[in-house]
Amino acid sequence: MNEIIYSKYSLQYDVCDIFNLSSKYQQESFDVVIEKGLLDSIVCKKDCEPEVNKMMREIFRVLSKNGVFIFVSHGEPKKREGFIDKSLWIYHYEIPGLQLEIENEGKGKKIGEK
Repeated sequence: MNEIIYSKYSLQYDVCDIFNLSSKYQQESFDVVIEKGLLDSIVCKKDCEPEVNKMMREIFRVLSKNGVFIFVSHGEPKKREGFIDKSLWIYHYEIPGLQLEIENEGKGKKIGEK
């Protein structure tokens, strides 16, 4: 089954350190990053904000200029919203399972909310 998915869609799966993606990937390496559950795991730690911020910066760094970051979370969207640097990200919610999609548009410049 994996061979069919790999050959038909040219998907790449990788396991690496979310806090140090620069060891494997250059800036703007991906059009899409999908994360499921990692943010929820990190948020369970006491004083998690520095790690969440580092994770989000690394994801932002590896996304292409108009890249999309999709993460699936059990957390309430309003509680996850606080971890999003609104000067870097435009975001919107899709709630058929508490999914929050984040789009990266124009690195480093101030972006208004949708």
